Amino acid sequence: MKTKYAVSLGLDCAMAGLLKDAGVRAFSSPFDWLDSSDAKTRVSLIESEFKDFLNIEDLEQIFIENDPQRGGMDRYRNNRTKLCFHHDFRSDLPFEEAYKKVAEKYNRRIKNFLNVYRQDYKVTLFVLDRFSQMDDQSIKDVFDTIKQYVVVISNCDTVDKDSYVQTKITDHIFHYKVNNTPTDVTEAFQKFKGNIPIIKQIILQHTKKSNFFDKKTYKCYKWLRKKLSVCVAKNEMSFSDKLLFRIFCCFRKKILFTPLVKDRKEDFSLYESLIKLCK
Repeated sequence: MKTKYAVSLGLDCAMAGLLKDAGVRAFSSPFDWLDSSDAKTRVSLIESEFKDFLNIEDLEQIFIENDPQRGGMDRYRNNRTKLCFHHDFRSDLPFEEAYKKVAEKYNRRIKNFLNVYRQDYKVTLFVLDRFSQMDDQSIKDVFDTIKQYVVVISNCDTVDKDSYVQTKITDHIFHYKVNNTPTDVTEAFQKFKGNIPIIKQIILQHTKKSNFFDKKTYKCYKWLRKKLSVCVAKNEMSFSDKLLFRIFCCFRKKILFTPLVKDRKEDFSLYESLIKLCK
């Protein structure tokens, strides 16, 4: 069965990148860019609706960016969950200010995730298990309480590079063994993703590609664009088609909008105007 949403549970940022490459990643979820925590902990966080996910007292700095002018990130580990935040805490900001921005971002991602997760069998949760190589029984033990589809992809060097071995553990849990030898080593992140073509095949077996340009949607989009052009002109605002379409997609999916440019209030104003038009 192909579901409407594809969400990464990690176990690191490679899975989110692979979903994006396959054209099925509709929004950012809480686990997209985090690593170092096991699957059981992540399931527990989902079941508790992310209780204690980002308590300030649980955070420990594990890396300091020595040159804040480069716009780098300090790194923190959550000692409660063992999750590591490598891409979130701006080194050019005091910790309290950086933490506030990180908390706002993850609260938004949690709301988006829970919004689609609570629907009945509309989500496929993908796990790229590159290191621990869980067996079928341990996968069932960890994910059996999850009420959505789960696809676990693990590395197996004995599998042919152009194929995979599939096991249907339960009606909603699937295990794929792949030879995850990288197919593209031109960039570090591409190498990190591993066997991109085979994993993409697996992803597309379980998730529909994001496609907003059906006739009904495009007709609605054109109408809103015309109406919104008049609205923003009165308020001396400006917008690009790309920005409007991104906002429109977020609005249709009931996903909270994130500005393309950090702290750009005009983007939020545009989103608010769209909501008013649709009421």
